[in-house]
Amino acid sequence: MKIRIRYTGVIAVIFVLVTARLLVLIEREGAEDNGTRAVTVFHESYDEGLFRGRGEGFAGEIVVEVLFEKKTSTSSVSMKNINIVKSEEVDKYWVPVMGSVIREVLLKQSTDNIDTVTGATQSSEGLLKAIENARKKAYKRY
Repeated sequence: MKIRIRYTGVIAVIFVLVTARLLVLIEREGAEDNGTRAVTVFHESYDEGLFRGRGEGFAGEIVVEVLFEKKTSTSSVSMKNINIVKSEEVDKYWVPVMGSVIREVLLKQSTDNIDTVTGATQSSEGLLKAIENARKKAYKRY
């Protein structure tokens, strides 16, 4: 039973990583002169740089800076690092949140479907909101 659950979890993580890279928007353009159809795939794209985001935790405001950098192996820009600029959260609860949530966000390159830390739900959600707000600022809109 445990093997099946772990295997399913791995597949889910791979699926999230792949879909985070590509938007599922495919636009079919009209037929060209030679009778073929052109298909355009839109990639989710971010500006490079350091972007600041804010969220509200259990004890107050959480401010993060998220570094978006171009990968050397590809031309895509992704979240490289997340720094906590300001937090008034209680260390006892905050330290596990920082480690767990930041690691998962960087792994998945998304704030979607990230588990909150038990006993520190509001702190976890505030951190996720701050990261998401920074991501929105970095998002390129064409």
